[in-house]
Amino acid sequence: MQGITAQNEVDILSVNSNRETFTRNTSTILREQVFSISSSQTSINMVSYPIPAASGTNVPVRVYRDGIRLRYNPTGATNTLEFSYAGSLVTFLSTGASAIIIVEYNQ
Repeated sequence: MQGITAQNEVDILSVNSNRETFTRNTSTILREQVFSISSSQTSINMVSYPIPAASGTNVPVRVYRDGIRLRYNPTGATNTLEFSYAGSLVTFLSTGASAIIIVEYNQ
């Protein structure tokens, strides 16, 4: 598992008469897990990362099958371009072929 660190700096001018400048540093580590799945496999278990619940359109994971990003469907995958999840279990429909699944998440 590899991590990529992205750092963002935001300069904020205060509203006081001294016009002080404050800088806030935030960093996010993007992680990924790679899975090789069989032709009939329809789920993977993210043992090391219990996925937080989605909030509206904010989904905390991205899932790719052979490089193609799958769309999140909260009610369950209805075609091979969708995925869903509950807890640490990510589910999708089988394409009938083995594939590489990549799951990206922030930590």
